[in-house]
Amino acid sequence: MAKNKISWVLPKDHSENAIKSVFENLNLIQQTTALNAKELSSLFVYLDSLYEFIVPIQDVSVQLRMIEEVLQTDLVLHFVEDLEFFEEFSELYVDFVDFFLDLASGFEDKDFLEEMLRNIAFAKDGADPKSFLFLSVQEFLPKEKAFHILNDILEKYEQMKAYPSEFTFEAAKALTDGLNAPDYYEKLCFSVDKNKSIPSLLNVANAYYDVGDIPNTKRILSEIQGPIDALYEEDYLDLQVGIASQEGKQKEALALAKTLYQKYPKEFNLGRLCQLVSPEEAQNLLRQHEKSYLDDSVCENYLSLLIGLEEFDLANEYLDQNEESLAGIEAQILFNIVERLESIGQIELAKRIEKWIVEEPEDLTSYD
Repeated sequence: MAKNKISWVLPKDHSENAIKSVFENLNLIQQTTALNAKELSSLFVYLDSLYEFIVPIQDVSVQLRMIEEVLQTDLVLHFVEDLEFFEEFSELYVDFVDFFLDLASGFEDKDFLEEMLRNIAFAKDGADPKSFLFLSVQEFLPKEKAFHILNDILEKYEQMKAYPSEFTFEAAKALTDGLNAPDYYEKLCFSVDKNKSIPSLLNVANAYYDVGDIPNTKRILSEIQGPIDALYEEDYLDLQVGIASQEGKQKEALALAKTLYQKYPKEFNLGRLCQLVSPEEAQNLLRQHEKSYLDDSVCENYLSLLIGLEEFDLANEYLDQNEESLAGIEAQILFNIVERLESIGQIELAKRIEKWIVEEPEDLTSYD
């Protein structure tokens, strides 16, 4: 009997047999172990067209199941070597995630959705776009049902009856984020890393810090003993600055922020420090950073920092020196900066940056 082959052509109707053939084809795609550039290009067109094929299907449960099967094909992203095509392909999966969320948010059978999300969580592998479902879980699933899935994953990790995939761990982590449940992330993380390595401790501490739970943040950090390896010191100091600030210990926060910036003179750390000193001191720090650490081309992180601190005069002064180099910054980054400036009424500065946006011509070639 001949082996079934993946079809790159969609049915012309929505009959029961036609829909069944699409499900069978998606199953074949999920099982594939290799695709060449031409096949990947064909698959992209197929999935892109499939989006429109799904829209007129009357049964929402069938629509949701088909989208689930599409999302389960995201293993093919591992075969994509071209970075630009990878980003475009990933965005297509994001569109399907958004489609799923739009349908699921109004779908009444929550048991159906719970089982579907459980199937996705226990996929043998997966890519980032699929994780967005778990971050957005409260948009379509009651919390208790989402916790059912999380508890099932935790049980398997803790009892080691079956070691779930790396994607299952990422899905569970996204669930803990989506449910604002750092205590579950702690259980999850330490069920995998029973030795409580410094990276795991910092990750768990950050999870508690992100929801404003300072006591548990400090509890986790207290388990880090001895000198901190340089690889993790920056994250550790950053958390300590945040904790001191949240507790109103401004002198301690300032001392820690100075240490953090002196050891790791990055724009984010400079921003931390600038928020703890007077406006005059902040301007001096910014000018000194520009002089000591930046070259003759515009640093988008520094420009964004100036905008975030509302140092618009300094931003204009900075651009006076190297405005032409804005043309070398990715168009989307500049678009985002311009939109941000327009939203806060800095129209002239926005126009100054906007004129340097260089959009790449549409690539009409295939990815073969």
